[in-house]
This record gives sequence, structure tokens and C-alpha cells, in this order.
Amino acid sequence: MQLTMKKMGAAAIAAALALCVAPAMAMLTPGTAHAAGKTDINSADIDVVTTKLVKKTGEYKSLTTYKNGKQVKPAVKVTVWQSGSYDAEGNYTPGKSIKLKKGKDYTVSYKNNKNIGTAQVVVKGKGAYKGTAYYNFTIKPKATKVTKVKGEKKALNVSWKKVSAKQVDGYVVSVYTRDKKKHTVTEWDGDKKYTYKKYGYTHVKDVVVKNPSATSVKVKGLKKKTKYYVTVQPYKFVSGTYKERYNQWDEAEEKIIGTRVVDQAYAGASWAQASDYKAGKTK
Repeated sequence: MQLTMKKMGAAAIAAALALCVAPAMAMLTPGTAHAAGKTDINSADIDVVTTKLVKKTGEYKSLTTYKNGKQVKPAVKVTVWQSGSYDAEGNYTPGKSIKLKKGKDYTVSYKNNKNIGTAQVVVKGKGAYKGTAYYNFTIKPKATKVTKVKGEKKALNVSWKKVSAKQVDGYVVSVYTRDKKKHTVTEWDGDKKYTYKKYGYTHVKDVVVKNPSATSVKVKGLKKKTKYYVTVQPYKFVSGTYKERYNQWDEAEEKIIGTRVVDQAYAGASWAQASDYKAGKTK
């Protein structure tokens, strides 16, 4: 997925704070493994849908936002590649992607998927498929909305809607300048292409607000009489454990000859989706 300009400020300030970022998604071993007539589910292409393209705006919406203690269950799509083949007359049929059927070819369950932090999807092979695949995703705090940006001398007073203190530990206020003209951007939703005209934003600075009850901050050190655009992104520190499967691959036999599942620890920050840009001009 494309990293938007909205998130660049939060990522930069995360590094500055020396946050230990939560682990990335578990990697699946490529290739097809056969044992006792069954294919290991780890050889399939497993897609856990955590974002959605909003076709009217060209922006991506998070589908894994905290739901007040209810289970967060992103959809799972599992596909395998069927190789091309020749018939008796030498005619070639191209390969294609085959979508597996939930309940028939695999089952899906979720772990640690109620609270903000790292959650997990567990995909187990069924029928002609065997084995277990693990996929980690992040449950994000709820987003906020910038309500007001008031200009002062070389500064901006930024206000936003408060998020429950149980969900956040603070906020990152990011300031940008905007290009004068829109440019063409292409986004993909599956195999469909969408083209949009969008403004480009250049990151200027971040201000970290470590008070979860805060609803405003003064951003100083800006240029006078300049128009800026502001976003606010809540964050929460989280920690816990998740399971990860490691496969031992036999290159000669082209198959998985052993697996092990280990508990991994994580600690870091979970970021909400950034607010929309709100304009304000300094004095």
C-alpha cells in the first residue's frame, strides 16, 4: 500500500522518539509443498484486507480501527496459482489465479483482536490443504478531527476533537505546505485502476503532544504570513506477544520438511489514521 504524505510526519517523529515499532506481518514461505497428497496452506497467497480505497477521493480508509472492545475481523482472501499447461495437440492454456473457498479449503480464526495493538489471523488448511499460516495486523486507535487552525505571529493554534484517554497516549500534530497545482495520481483497487487529481504536500514539522486529554497545541517556529495545512494523528503505546511460524524448505525436494511456531514479543506505538488536512495562515 502506498505511504501517504499524511503519515510521513508521524513516522518521522516515531523515529525521533526511538519508539520500538511493532513487528511487520509474518512472511509466508513461497513455493508449493506436497505431502500425502495435500498442499501446505503457506504456499498460497494470503491477503488480509486492512484498508479500503474510497473511490470518490482516492484515499485509503483503515478497516482495522478499534471498535470499543468488539472483535476486529478483517476479511481474508486466499488464492493459489494454477500453472499453464499443454494439451495433446500442443495448445497452451495460460496459468491463472484460483480463489480458494473458505470452509472447504481453509478456516479462519482471530487472536488478540479486541484491543489496540498487534492482532493475528490464523488460517488453517482444510480438505486438500494442510498446515497453518499466521498473519499479523494492527488494531489502530480511533482517528480524530481537526476543528480549528488559528493563525498567530509565526505560529498556529491547532484544536482537535478529543479521543478517549483509554485509546490514546498522545497526539502528533503535523504541519505541511501544499503544492499550487494538483497532479495526477493513480490508485489500484484489486485489478481496477482509478486516476485522481490531487495536491501534493511537503512536510514542515511535527509537534508531539504527550497528554491524552489535550485538545489543542500551539505550533511555533513557522514562517510569517504563510498558509499551512495541518493533520493530527493519535497514538498509543502497546506491548504483547504474537505467534510466528517458520518453515524449513528443502531446495532439492522443493517442499517444506519442517515447521515450528514461536512466540514473539512486540512493543511500540499503534498509530491512528491521520485526520484530513486543515488549512491555517500565520500572521
